[in-house]
Amino acid sequence: MSTPVDSIVQLASRLVATPSCAGIDAPDAVLEVARSWLAENGLRPRLLRDGEGRSVAVLVEIDGREPGPVLCLDACIDSAPAGDPEQWTEPPFAGVVQGRRLLGRGAADSKAGVAILAHVAHQLAQAGLPRGAIHLLFDADEHTGRFGGVRAYLAAMPRLPDGASLGYPGNDCVVVGSRGFLRARITFVGKAAHSGEEIGRAH
Repeated sequence: MSTPVDSIVQLASRLVATPSCAGIDAPDAVLEVARSWLAENGLRPRLLRDGEGRSVAVLVEIDGREPGPVLCLDACIDSAPAGDPEQWTEPPFAGVVQGRRLLGRGAADSKAGVAILAHVAHQLAQAGLPRGAIHLLFDADEHTGRFGGVRAYLAAMPRLPDGASLGYPGNDCVVVGSRGFLRARITFVGKAAHSGEEIGRAH
């Protein structure tokens, strides 16, 4: 199958034009953009909700003809805050294409990834999987640090996926594995100060 570049860019542009800044915008609108595209293209998306009933992700499950490994295609659909719009060369939610670049908050991290993986899932569903399953997951609660979409996905699955591929920016190589992360609470005793400020005073 040929790569539908124009369709990918159009979907990515619509996603960028739908604000989904973590902790600022409710994710319902951007999830609906993804959900409606997936439904219009013959897939069966469903919304996942957290323990408080908030929509946090959209999920598609594509089953193969025979049992086999499960691969999760995952990309975050929320974004970091846009900051001062006056600092942008184009409005952060314009979703405009200039030359070969899509401009706007979340274009790289990772609404382009969402658009690409949506098309990958569509083509896999059309071709048919001989075995196993593909799970397409778009997390709308990633930039908050809560990872609510992934948590809701794992809670809803009767078995963990055998692997995951993340739709993050970068086309230099396929990165295998992950550093992971560790969260810790540390208490310091003393006067709080900014290190750069203290260095400046020392000079």
